[in-house]
Amino acid sequence: MIYLICYSSSGDYNAQSIRTDYTDIMLYMNETVVAEWLERANNNLKEITLWCSDSNFVQFAQFWITEFGIERRCEILALEHSILLDEISLAFRDGLEQGKVSSKDLVDLLAALLREYPRKLTMSAGVYLFLDYLDTFTSERATEYRTILSDVKLSTRNRDHVQLVLASRCFMLINVWVAIINFYRQISGSPMPSADHLAGHREKSVVYYSRLIEAINQGHTEVVHYFLYSGKVSAGYVDPQHKTLLHIAAAASQPSVVEYLLRKVSTAESPRISLPLYANRRPSKSN
Repeated sequence: MIYLICYSSSGDYNAQSIRTDYTDIMLYMNETVVAEWLERANNNLKEITLWCSDSNFVQFAQFWITEFGIERRCEILALEHSILLDEISLAFRDGLEQGKVSSKDLVDLLAALLREYPRKLTMSAGVYLFLDYLDTFTSERATEYRTILSDVKLSTRNRDHVQLVLASRCFMLINVWVAIINFYRQISGSPMPSADHLAGHREKSVVYYSRLIEAINQGHTEVVHYFLYSGKVSAGYVDPQHKTLLHIAAAASQPSVVEYLLRKVSTAESPRISLPLYANRRPSKSN
């Protein structure tokens, strides 16, 4: 019997990976290494969850969208991909040494486990995908987290391999996200906040609104655009004091945000788009 471990409805399976049945390869996966991966992933996840206050999330989003260009994003993602390939080679060392597993097998397996790379993460909307995943990883939304983990197309004739695959995907994802967050923390000096933002459960809508207001107050127009046009907060939102987003931006003395709101989201019926604001700009004509 063949067990289809998980299947994503996105239909975006990496075309570079041809193999789908990994039963023979998985027999050589070192379970001790995978257990160590899972422990590292859980520890790293706890750390970035503590770090990911509303303010830190917004500051990172501003950096990721506007300051860290596409070439640098591709470079750091390629670096992390190569590190993961080294990690997965360690887990299959015995199979490689015995000639039962090839380097191409591991490249294909990594492509199946980390389906977001390269296409999804390196396209224009990839900056938003990264932020969406970061938000989910550092939240208490277990259902969304499990949905991300199960987004892999891989079959096996051994049901015992299912947990190995899911644990491996968990490690791959968390490892990439944590590495990039730690890179940002190192170059920006981003502080580790108190754990106040972890006290009590907050609804998703409350978190999004809080982060949107933080972005408005900081004048981060691109981040405001991310929250509005990804549908996380309605452009027509009115707070309990009957203040619109435009009122809040004006009170915060953020003219660029005010201009953006007037120009782009003056009504709640403004059309939604999925690309970052910078991706929709036309190059200026030279004189």
